[in-house]
Amino acid sequence: MKYVNTTNKRYKAISLKRPISKLAHMMAKISLKFNFLVFEFIELYKFHLVKLARKQYSEYSIVELSARTGLDRRYISETLKNEKLKETPSKIILVLKQIRKICINNHTKFIIKHGGENSFDDICLKISSSSLTSSAIAKELIRQGELVDHDTQYKIVNLVDTPTEKSLIYLHENRNILSEIKQYCNDNNTFYIPKYGKLDSFEYVFLKNKSGMFSLEKIAQELIEKGFMSDCGDKYKLIEWIYLANHKNAPEYIELLSEELERLTNTIISNYSTPEERQKFYQRNSYSTKIKPDMYPVLKPEIINILKKTNIEIGRLLDENEANVPRNTFPPFGASLFSFKDTTK
Repeated sequence: MKYVNTTNKRYKAISLKRPISKLAHMMAKISLKFNFLVFEFIELYKFHLVKLARKQYSEYSIVELSARTGLDRRYISETLKNEKLKETPSKIILVLKQIRKICINNHTKFIIKHGGENSFDDICLKISSSSLTSSAIAKELIRQGELVDHDTQYKIVNLVDTPTEKSLIYLHENRNILSEIKQYCNDNNTFYIPKYGKLDSFEYVFLKNKSGMFSLEKIAQELIEKGFMSDCGDKYKLIEWIYLANHKNAPEYIELLSEELERLTNTIISNYSTPEERQKFYQRNSYSTKIKPDMYPVLKPEIINILKKTNIEIGRLLDENEANVPRNTFPPFGASLFSFKDTTK
């Protein structure tokens, strides 16, 4: 009788599951923290998987792509016919849109909870088909700040879904303006930029990047409140050289998180597939499991200070080698530095 080593098979099965589980755990954290729904992520994941698989395996048939990705061949065929993903809003979003429509037509911000046609219960039943209860939908919309409970009615906070200070439009406007101010200060060897003027002023940078939804004063005040600039009479002083997300603004965090994760992923994949050591990007982690936790508050500031000094040197090197061309002419190139937190929690 031939001996079969079941221990190795079991070890391989477990070792394969662990890293995938960590990735899934990470995405679950992000989903709950930033309020995006799992079905939306899964649909986008499948869409990008098909598009990337076709690009990487251009010679594969639909059936072979199905075997490679694990997705139904009918889904793959339909996805490859479309340039964009057909978005299906969540039932909660559909309920919100419908109650907004009814309230606008009735010139009110209130909708009754129970009681026949066009009540909150009635709308939820028609849209969710009992897959979600009206109380569960109401609880989620209240948590998101879209509804307020008023005894026998709900009050709709926003009748129209307009861009606010928490929107990505606002985020991009802030970051682009701050980036151009940095460029101006670098070029002129100064920390100051005039408030107003046809050229080389905060007003000029604002007009180049504005969406038309926010005022110059609003953007300036936001950058001052975040500590990126200070008001010096007829000019602003640049304080910070980087853009950090507002801790109350989930869209900002999602945007910046996606950028950082993409850079990290691209770097790891590039290093994995590059045979020559000198062609690899720098990718190292420094950590120890022998340091007592009561030493963390002492060591953390020292490590951050070292990273800040290194970041300044890298920034100086990049600035010295920049060509005289508009921003975003070439792909991003540089380095990211961070001190990491324990990932097991």
